Amino acid sequence: MIKILMAMYGITAEQAAARLPAAQFVLTAAIAALFVWLDSNGTFDGVGCWIGRTLREVLDAVSED
Repeated sequence: MIKILMAMYGITAEQAAARLPAAQFVLTAAIAALFVWLDSNGTFDGVGCWIGRTLREVLDAVSED
């Protein structure tokens, strides 16, 4: 599959290896921007409450009282 993609785009293995850090940075930045955008729209507002409630239930289940 890798050889097919390299032949399709006309790059060598060295060129692909040289472009990997840039591609990884762009992908990471795009995912981070997506999470920031979702957070600014209030998508994750209930996540903290859910995590806290779940942790409290676990703590109550394992406590010795």
